[in-house]
Amino acid sequence: MKRNIITVIKILSFIIVWSVFVVIMPEMPTKNSAIIRLWYEIFPLFSTIVITVIFLIIIERNKLHVVIFNNFIKNVSLGIIVGIVWLAIPFFILLVTNNINYASKINIDYFAIWVLACFINVVMQELLVRGYIYQILKTQYNWIIAIIVTTLIFTALHGGAINAGVIPILNVITMSVMATLLMELTGTLSATIVSHFVWNFIGSIILGQVSLADDYPKMIKFTSKNNILTGWDYGLEGSLLVTIMNVILIMIFSMAIYKKNR
Repeated sequence: MKRNIITVIKILSFIIVWSVFVVIMPEMPTKNSAIIRLWYEIFPLFSTIVITVIFLIIIERNKLHVVIFNNFIKNVSLGIIVGIVWLAIPFFILLVTNNINYASKINIDYFAIWVLACFINVVMQELLVRGYIYQILKTQYNWIIAIIVTTLIFTALHGGAINAGVIPILNVITMSVMATLLMELTGTLSATIVSHFVWNFIGSIILGQVSLADDYPKMIKFTSKNNILTGWDYGLEGSLLVTIMNVILIMIFSMAIYKKNR
């Protein structure tokens, strides 16, 4: 019981301190939307890094570790492959079945800044959910408990899905499980970060089929039918194809972890 209470207090303290940091984030004195978005992503990431380091060094006394860069090139390459496959298969099916069609293309000002902001946002999310919180739960209990709790937190961070319907919620949940299994398979966050970034960057900024913050631009616009495959108004995040893809990846990573542990 004592261990449970201490673990809960640590996790709640971590989340509360992080939330306070984000709430007190100062405004950026500029009207450039790209710079403003970059700042909105940098400050939460900085807060997450600082709090994570404090908890790992002071609270856990270096007995807990968050691995990010192990076998970096191999895992980044794997992350790119996973991200592309994860996004390309559902999108290709929609294209060949004429459920979506190309409409128009726009030029994005400050494109590199938007991409950087997108990447920083992904790093923040992954470090926040699958960093200290995941590792303490895995250490104190097991990786299944860690997946369940961090998936609940990840879903809460994507609160818009809760009001969007059953499939968007399932997609957020299965995406979180899939990402965590990829981390367990590789032993590092790098593959998970990269695959998540590929999904957000190509899926949202390039293809406009994934939801980020409202101010993120979308390079290509598509017309689409309103059905369970296109995700209605929610794009790929509301698509049954993505649910199926997530489940397939979960099965693949689970089998790979099983073989690795044997």
